[in-house]
Amino acid sequence: MTHEQVDARLRDYKRCVGRCAHLDLEIDALKKQRGTVYERIVDEAAYASASPPGETPHDQTISKPTEQGAVRIENDLRAEYARIDDRIAELEAELGQLQLTVLFVDAWVSGLTEREKWVITRCVLDGEYLRSAAAEWNALHGTALNKRHMQRIKNEALLKVYEMAQ
Repeated sequence: MTHEQVDARLRDYKRCVGRCAHLDLEIDALKKQRGTVYERIVDEAAYASASPPGETPHDQTISKPTEQGAVRIENDLRAEYARIDDRIAELEAELGQLQLTVLFVDAWVSGLTEREKWVITRCVLDGEYLRSAAAEWNALHGTALNKRHMQRIKNEALLKVYEMAQ
């Protein structure tokens, strides 16, 4: 993987994590919706085919109305199941691509020291400025790191990530 591809995955990590969580929820909702399709379509067909009280159908050209209703329900079910299944497949394909980015970045970060992880997380993944990251580090650990030290740690960590990504 090139340095540009690694940098792009690192920059896109937070969005990918959020989008993966959203897609998981959307896929679950579609699977639940798929489970209720049968009842909904059968209910709609029952209400649509009901004759008003006191009326009986006089048209004798339609044969086997129950069979035709069943065929209509089956066709509606197939179409609705296909629509939902296509959408689920589309979302799962997108989820698979995004999960690759999340898995790569998680693997790279796991190979860094604690200090490098902290700097990469704050300055690359979260987009925090080096100066504010240095101030936060100093407040947490009681050390005196400045922006230049943070830049050096960040660069060394990125070199390790690039080596891991080859």
